[in-house]
Amino acid sequence: MGYKILYATKHSLSGAAASSQIMSQIKGFELNQNTDFYVFIKDPKRLIHKKITSKNLFSAETNNNYLFFIRLFKFMRLKKDISMVYTRDLIVVLASILLRKKCVYEIHKPPSRNGMIFIKFFKNFMKFVAISENLKSYVSDELNVSKNSILVAHDAVDFDLYESINFDKEALRNKLDIASKKKVALYTGTVGPHRDMKNFLDLIYKHENIDFFVLGDDGTNFKNLLNVDSFPKNLKFRGYLDKIEVSMYQKSSDILLNLIEESHPNINFCSQLKIFEYFATGNITVTPDYGSLKEVINDENSLIYSSNDPSSNLDNVFSKALNANNTEYLTKNAKILVEKNTWKKRASKIIDFFNK
Repeated sequence: MGYKILYATKHSLSGAAASSQIMSQIKGFELNQNTDFYVFIKDPKRLIHKKITSKNLFSAETNNNYLFFIRLFKFMRLKKDISMVYTRDLIVVLASILLRKKCVYEIHKPPSRNGMIFIKFFKNFMKFVAISENLKSYVSDELNVSKNSILVAHDAVDFDLYESINFDKEALRNKLDIASKKKVALYTGTVGPHRDMKNFLDLIYKHENIDFFVLGDDGTNFKNLLNVDSFPKNLKFRGYLDKIEVSMYQKSSDILLNLIEESHPNINFCSQLKIFEYFATGNITVTPDYGSLKEVINDENSLIYSSNDPSSNLDNVFSKALNANNTEYLTKNAKILVEKNTWKKRASKIIDFFNK
């Protein structure tokens, strides 16, 4: 029958930053035919049932961490057939250790002081999945964890979803009510500090003949961050969208922008979900390659800009993307990379690592 896996999380799946990554990984585990699967969440099932279709979905039905722990503990005691617990939350790791369940902890950034104490004390009772090589080195060096207990697994993508969107760009834009006949540049993700928004706004003003779209903000964060009263006419916001709509906007664009500064607090350890999505579209990606991004991004799959080099700043590299005639090798290499990095393959990699 294979392995019975529990994915447990106290992150909200109804809009939290981590929700897309968690739900994609849940789907990846479910697609693995050698496993059976439980999902335990804190959100009420009525809010999540359309996002997670698993028949083995269970909920603590509470936002209180103490109650979540108690209800998870009771659930895990009843499910004696659980072979592996997978989580991003140390509170779930604690429940697993107390019940002598084998656990894999996915770590996304250096832990808090309390988290460091916990990991140093209980490191021999769990395995780790780090989302970058840099983070693996940190966990090994700073938390004294054996490298043999740490798997590196960057974020991934639902490659088949992007391949299934087989409309041409004009048809997609009509479907999305994008009236523009101009070239379209898109940014997906957080609008906030350390996201290079000032240079982005300058870029928009300089390229009035390009339509710029932002997904993930309705304009409120952008306006507050940059202290602007009005937006350029060629800047449009689409707010928070469903996954399929995001992928359609990404595929309908000409240039995809990854905006992040070297000063971002997690730049040396992160793995960016949007990069894998961008690469799956077949469109040009313009991005910096700071920190751990270098593990995925290079000049064979992206056009790279740098705030530290005037000759390759955002404006210059964006102009290069607009005028480039031969970018097929970039988009081809990008698609080859992410075709090997699907959520299903990531799940299989994690299961194999667990079984070593």
